[in-house]
Amino acid sequence: MIHFSNYLSWRGDLDFRAVPPGETDVAIFAKLAYFPFPESLKGDGEGKATLKSVYESSFDRALELPPLLQDTADLLTLAAGTSRFGSVRMCEYVDRLDPSNLIQFSAVTFLVSSRIGVIAFRGTDDSLTGWREDFQLAFKPNMPSQTYAAEYIRHCAKTYPNLRWIICGHSKGGNLAVYGASQQPEEIKQKISAVYDFDGPGFREEFLNSESFLSILGVLRHYIPEASVVGCLFEHRGRTTVVRADERGIRQHNLATWQIMGPSFIEAESRTRDSIQIEHSIKAWTQDMTEEETEAFVNSLFDLFSISEISKFSELSKLNVNGLKLLTKGTSEQRKSIQSGLGKLLFELYRTYFPKFSPKKNKEIESAELPSKGGK
Repeated sequence: MIHFSNYLSWRGDLDFRAVPPGETDVAIFAKLAYFPFPESLKGDGEGKATLKSVYESSFDRALELPPLLQDTADLLTLAAGTSRFGSVRMCEYVDRLDPSNLIQFSAVTFLVSSRIGVIAFRGTDDSLTGWREDFQLAFKPNMPSQTYAAEYIRHCAKTYPNLRWIICGHSKGGNLAVYGASQQPEEIKQKISAVYDFDGPGFREEFLNSESFLSILGVLRHYIPEASVVGCLFEHRGRTTVVRADERGIRQHNLATWQIMGPSFIEAESRTRDSIQIEHSIKAWTQDMTEEETEAFVNSLFDLFSISEISKFSELSKLNVNGLKLLTKGTSEQRKSIQSGLGKLLFELYRTYFPKFSPKKNKEIESAELPSKGGK
């Protein structure tokens, strides 16, 4: 949180009329989208509530948040105390969780000035419903949340017709931002100034080749940390900025660990070798399985989590060696799908991390294009 804190101390006295939002500001909005705002904000379509007033009414709620969201609560506290963010109006808050239909969707709109609005989509939360929905990207052309994202942008653009828009999101929220913006009619696309995807998973090739996606390529900004895993899943197209980050490995997925200098992120020279290796392993794994096998694996795995009364991602930490008993539950077909899928994944990881046993794999990794500054 030190990087966001330093930025707010440096720039917090200047409102958005004086200095329009830059990439660090947009990242802060994307991070704030994880906060469970009060029910009263859901019905506010007029933007009367300010970030400061929402924080004041949510103080008790912030104190009760789980550790996973504590840095988001800290950021809300810091941002609400600045002139730059405290007076920003908020509206159109939506928060939907529907396990039966595999939907986890949340979005909020920030009216930063009389000319600019920021739409921020929440990434995957702690619910296994959200994580299961993410896994479906591997075998489904689109998800219900992506359709909701497109509808949400269209609604906001019609409700506030005089604004230009910045669309953003972190993790799955970045994927929703890209998809939602791409599905707009031309008159709304012309009002979209930028689409920020912070370490979000990518898409299938057919989507990236579609006219709807290519029409927003010029305003798309994709950011990943140097040890990115999530932001390298599936396929991306366009300019990717690699950012230096504190922590190591998957912990860099947290936006609060990304390094900032002035109004911008500090760019890294390239991704780490581990990041590239994991990307190769996962892509080889998915290519080695048919869509039907992938779907059966994902559904069987999450069905068994449900049988074991695991409903939150954080509860997976309870599984230890005894947790392997999970694989003995469910039907024989479920066990077969899980064992086959996990076996293929472990095989690809082994080939990647012990390449001397696979000269071809070793050559692929060594010749992988390392992204230079500002590119993937």
